[in-house]
Amino acid sequence: MSPETKMLLEELDKRFAAQDKRFGGIERKLDATTTSSNTRLDALESSTRVFDEWRPSMEGMVDDLRLEVNKLVTLKLEVGKIPKYEERSMVDAPSTTSGVFAPALLAKSASAPSSPSAIIHDAKPAISPNFKSAVNNNLKSAINGAF
Repeated sequence: MSPETKMLLEELDKRFAAQDKRFGGIERKLDATTTSSNTRLDALESSTRVFDEWRPSMEGMVDDLRLEVNKLVTLKLEVGKIPKYEERSMVDAPSTTSGVFAPALLAKSASAPSSPSAIIHDAKPAISPNFKSAVNNNLKSAINGAF
């Protein structure tokens, strides 16, 4: 072989080596990019899976909260109607019963007390057993949460 051919072959070998080096660097960059993309894709798939598992439970909780809010709104409306019904019942049909303290007033007006001690004795309000049990039942139901 001639020296010129040898020099040409050496020059070609150098250029091929430089090209191989450049392509090797590009391949390493592509491998790093592929690895990074795969890592990101795996993280995205994992977070999607976690979100898909979490979502139904949150939707259930939101539905439960909506039901509770609707119950509270209904209860608020019912409580708002109570005074209206009480006012109507007092105007439409006045009470025919004499009330809690009426028996004591009627007893006083029927006969005059004969002594000062009788006045003190009659000054106590008369509470009927029915009134006590009704108050106790209302208090018990209020404490237990049954309004």
